[in-house]
Amino acid sequence: MLPAELQRRFPKLTDSSFSIQSPEDPRYNCLAFALGDERQWWEYGAKLCYWLPGFTEGETLDSWIRVFELHGYRKTANHDVEPATEKVAIYADLDFIATHVAKQQPNGLWKSKLGRAMISSTLRWRPWKATKWMSTVS
Repeated sequence: MLPAELQRRFPKLTDSSFSIQSPEDPRYNCLAFALGDERQWWEYGAKLCYWLPGFTEGETLDSWIRVFELHGYRKTANHDVEPATEKVAIYADLDFIATHVAKQQPNGLWKSKLGRAMISSTLRWRPWKATKWMSTVS
């Protein structure tokens, strides 16, 4: 059964569309997870959270794109699996505020951290609904 908090925050998730991959861990969020950092929560301007030095804005889509670019990613229009290439899908609202990021796995499934909750592997993720895709340079 899908936990109530996840039903509220992610109303399109269903029990058959994802699987839980880890227990809850409030130390890090989806952005940190996608960047491989399970030690700290990445959020601009929040107390006790990490943000890149020199970045003066944080939750915008452009800011998240720049964060991934600094970590070796580049924009791409291709969300298909490519060998030896990591891909992320960044989601933003209508005001271009970044809201979520998911990371593609080698098997083509998408994995993400759901807020303070657990990591999930999404079986029927819709990467084409992402605002931007980025991949590592292969």
